[in-house]
Amino acid sequence: VNTFLNDFLSEDKGMTVEGATTVALVFGLGNFFGLLLGGAGGSYLYRRDCRFPAFLAGTSSIAACFPFWYLINIGKNQTSSPVIWMGSLLLGFL
Repeated sequence: VNTFLNDFLSEDKGMTVEGATTVALVFGLGNFFGLLLGGAGGSYLYRRDCRFPAFLAGTSSIAACFPFWYLINIGKNQTSSPVIWMGSLLLGFL
């Protein structure tokens, strides 16, 4: 996603290059914090039962489909930048 998100948003969805780069940056920040929290949560859940981390991973993967669908289907000038940034942050976090 990181590789092609900027190009997709700028070329296909009509965002400015700066706006698309900001969305990719926010996605990366969400990804960083999601990795930290997911690792800590997975470690905690593993101590409870070794099957629980798989449940966490599956749930977060399914939940990530919704902000990803939103990010892919936004139209040109359809929503404000903070809304897109929040969706990107949530997508990266999940």
